[in-house]
Amino acid sequence: HPAFNRVYLRSVVASYARVLEIDEDLACRGLEEALDGTYAGGLRRVYIDGLPVEEWAERSENDDEQSSDESAGRSEASGHPADHESESAKTRQFRIGASAGSRRLIALAIIIIGISIAIVLLTNRDPTQNLDETGEAETIVPVPPPEPEWILLGDSIRFDIVATSEKLDPIRVKVDSGMRRPYWIEHLDTLSFFVKSNVIFERELDVADIFMDGRLLPDTMINSSGQMEITRERAQAWLDSLAIEEAARNRPLS
Repeated sequence: HPAFNRVYLRSVVASYARVLEIDEDLACRGLEEALDGTYAGGLRRVYIDGLPVEEWAERSENDDEQSSDESAGRSEASGHPADHESESAKTRQFRIGASAGSRRLIALAIIIIGISIAIVLLTNRDPTQNLDETGEAETIVPVPPPEPEWILLGDSIRFDIVATSEKLDPIRVKVDSGMRRPYWIEHLDTLSFFVKSNVIFERELDVADIFMDGRLLPDTMINSSGQMEITRERAQAWLDSLAIEEAARNRPLS
């Protein structure tokens, strides 16, 4: 995976090496050998077999077997087989004592690294790709959002004032270039206006609902002076925002 580069892998391996009290440089060295295809079990030989670190680069699994055979031959030729047997016994004793704990640590490290790999692959997967039935990457073409159904204003705009909470005593309304006038509206009654360019509502707005062409206007349209001023441009912009929100809600998931 392109996100799983050597730098990231070195960071992961070094982090878990610290947790397991394994030398970070040795762990990263083993990683590099594994990625290059030359890893020959160096960590196992150091932490289980007791191989000195400086001999890591000079020995491999085959070297171990060959060295063991040559050592046995030299011991027999020199007339001191007991020395070889004693050394072999010490090596077996060290392996028995160290292998159980070290293997548990290495197994734990492998499990944790495996979980980390899975998390990285999932979180870094290209959202425009998916796997088909054969396991191959299948490109998903993003579905564009649907075109909003734009709402256009007519030549005149209808505004309905509803005395929702109590009677309006009074509400003041200025339509287009006319005068600002007071209107008394009984509780739950409705008063309608037809506007060509702009309208201003004042007073009693907290106990009334105002509808524009059948759509309830939000309280956010009331300014700091307690007025609601609606121009044709502002009305059209608000309708456009409603159309865009509706299109976003209806957008397919994939």
